[in-house]
Amino acid sequence: MDDKVKLRRAITLFDLESYIHQTFSDIKRSGDELRVNCFSPKGCNGSDSKQHLWVNILKKRWICYRCGYGDSSQQEGTGWLPRFIADAEDVTISSVINRLLETIELTPADELEDLLADAFNPSSTELPKGVIRLPPSFLPVDKGLAKAHQYGTKRGLTDEAFKIFDVRFCIRQGIWKNRLIFPIRNLDGKIMSATGRHLTNKDPVWRVWPYSDIQSLLWPLAGTDGQSLRDARLDHVVLVEGVFDWVGVQSVGYSALATFGKKLSQQQVEVLQELNPREVTLAWDYDARDKMVKVVSKLQGRFDVVNVFPFHSAVWKKRDFGDIPLHAELSDIFATEMFNRISVDSDGYVEWATRATLES
Repeated sequence: MDDKVKLRRAITLFDLESYIHQTFSDIKRSGDELRVNCFSPKGCNGSDSKQHLWVNILKKRWICYRCGYGDSSQQEGTGWLPRFIADAEDVTISSVINRLLETIELTPADELEDLLADAFNPSSTELPKGVIRLPPSFLPVDKGLAKAHQYGTKRGLTDEAFKIFDVRFCIRQGIWKNRLIFPIRNLDGKIMSATGRHLTNKDPVWRVWPYSDIQSLLWPLAGTDGQSLRDARLDHVVLVEGVFDWVGVQSVGYSALATFGKKLSQQQVEVLQELNPREVTLAWDYDARDKMVKVVSKLQGRFDVVNVFPFHSAVWKKRDFGDIPLHAELSDIFATEMFNRISVDSDGYVEWATRATLES
């Protein structure tokens, strides 16, 4: 297949909505359009904090109502998808095009040719489908990487956690520079994705490995020590949004799993069912209470006990669970809230859900 034809097909099939959610942190929705902070290198260039870039996910078109990014009459060439991805990630267009071309399936004739080639010259470096290999520029974090180690330690990571979860740091140029990187493994210990947190809150604060299906995973399911949660026999699991929320909740003595945002996919539910905890408590951030209400039905009936975190204390309006290692008083507040967690089968849940929906 001609590369131009393959590229057009790749652009047509590209899941722009998933890409937006994996790449940007501050997202607002308006119908078929998503709003993000404009990243145009010749326009807003990181100065936008009001989500002026509107992206139509169905038409694959976008426009920044502040600098004109996406309108070829104002910024030439910025309405092309490869240019959008390259500017969003601060990489070359050629690297983006190569990535897009790799997403196109081979024709049967091409597949037969590859099978014959492998039969006589098998590749020992090919990875199973979906598994990723982290680049050598992602360095394991230890005290030698002082900036990364100090940041992680401040946020509650121990030296043991750095090793077990294979936490990395990138010091080279590119979209992963100055990010604390967490490989995301499945229950078999295979690295299926990665997420990176910028040390200085540069937007996007969190970045996800391109084209990986992070919404089918939870974290952490396995570590470098060969241990998998499949063998852990968990009794009670607290579902939180992100990596550092997990760190905070674990520090108080509760087992947790991160869902990577305010969503819970059917695949994530299936992973949770495989782990088979007796009790599950949904505990996303305070501003996601209405979203918690919407996903309760995915959990109810699949586990013996399903709860929601009550948020009785007003402190959670300004703090989240990732702040627990930074503010000692939050540990006792969290423990008290968990003691008073609300079962979704109780009369108290109806009142809680109504209030959460009305206040959203």
